[in-house]
Amino acid sequence: VRHLSRSAVLKRTGLTGGKNLFVITPENAESALRADPYVRGVSVTTSLPNRVEVSIEEWEPLGLVHRDGRDYLLNAEGTMLSLAGGVGVGPGAGQPHVEIAWAATGALRAGDHVLSGLLLQDLQRIQDAFPLAYGLNVKAIDLSADQQLTLETREGTRILFGQMVTPEQVGSLDAKLASLKALGGRVDLAHSKLDYVNLMNQNQPVTHTIPSPSPSPRASPSPKK
Repeated sequence: VRHLSRSAVLKRTGLTGGKNLFVITPENAESALRADPYVRGVSVTTSLPNRVEVSIEEWEPLGLVHRDGRDYLLNAEGTMLSLAGGVGVGPGAGQPHVEIAWAATGALRAGDHVLSGLLLQDLQRIQDAFPLAYGLNVKAIDLSADQQLTLETREGTRILFGQMVTPEQVGSLDAKLASLKALGGRVDLAHSKLDYVNLMNQNQPVTHTIPSPSPSPRASPSPKK
C-alpha cells in the first residue's frame, strides 16, 4: 500500500482506541475504505479474540493530466485519484506513464470519472509502439477542450485522430493506426517533413507537408554610370 498509511486505515475503519471486536462491522469498514479513490479492492475480516485483518489493493496512477493550471493523476479507468503533487511520468512504481495536456477548464475532483479508461490504456500502448511501428517518437499528447486528440512527435509531424469521447470514437483508434501504418508503407513518416497527418477519416488520411521557405530575392545590380 503506497497511498493509505496504517494510521489512515485505522482511523477510517474505526479501529483506533481499542474498540471491542463485537462493535466492528467489516462491511462498514470496507465501505469507509472504498470511499478513497485509490482503493481498488478491500477486505476486512475479524476473528476472536481480538484480531482484525485488513487487505487493500490500490490503484496505480496511469495518466498525468495537465488541465487549467493544475496537474492530476488518473487511474486506468480514467478516474481522478488526486492532485499530482509534483509526481512526474516515468517507468517506476507509483509513477504515471502517460502525460496529457488537456485544454479544458474547470477543476477536477477526486473520484470523478474524467476520461475514457480505454483511451488512457490505448495512449500508453501507442506511445510505447510508435518508434518501432512508425519510426516516430511521441513528444506530447494533446486534447482540445472537446477532446480532439493530437500526438506531437519529436520528428515534427503531428498526428490528428479526431474526437475521443464516445466508445465508438475511442474504438476507432485501431483502424486509424492501421491507416497510418499503410501510409507509412508509402511515405517515410520520419523524414518527409510532414506538418501533420489527419486520420479523422481513416479511409482517406490527409497529409500536409511543411512548405519550403521561399528563396530570398536577389539584389539587382546597380546601374553603371
